[in-house]
Amino acid sequence: MNCKKAEQALSMAMDGELPEKQKQQLQAHLSDCAPCRQMEQELNACRVMLRGQIAQPEQTPEAAWADVRRAIRLQSPAKESVAAPMVFNWRIQAASVIVMLAVIGVGVLLLSRAGKQGADTASVVPQESTVSLGTQHTTDVEMVETSLADATPMVYEDAASGMTVIWVMTNGDKETKDADS
Repeated sequence: MNCKKAEQALSMAMDGELPEKQKQQLQAHLSDCAPCRQMEQELNACRVMLRGQIAQPEQTPEAAWADVRRAIRLQSPAKESVAAPMVFNWRIQAASVIVMLAVIGVGVLLLSRAGKQGADTASVVPQESTVSLGTQHTTDVEMVETSLADATPMVYEDAASGMTVIWVMTNGDKETKDADS
């Protein structure tokens, strides 16, 4: 082995890539060649110096937060929890249930009265049309029936929104207004 090949072999040996056969050849060359031994000592010294200067890996953010939480826990002792005063005792809860039931009852009563008035006023017989606007279906009103005497129904269909509005006016109200004027 010559000095040039020995230099390459030293570099490979430092990296741990030199096969066993070449290691034996390198050792034989180093025992006979003083300049190559000197180069080996210098490379080993550089390797030791560089390994000493390698920075230790930094702490991960998760580990840093865990350390912060641990320090806070250790620094301030846990305070005893003070139970909040019982604001909602059973009487207040019962009263709120009664109020809710009363509101629901009044709502049902008003809706049932409005439904009865609406039933006396008008009933509509809708017929689904085959024309549709986008995904909305329009409803054509064929007939409006009412139990009120002398009533006039008026129907308005809004094509843009698909809504149908029906008014029922009694003719008696109109005649009394005309008679008063």
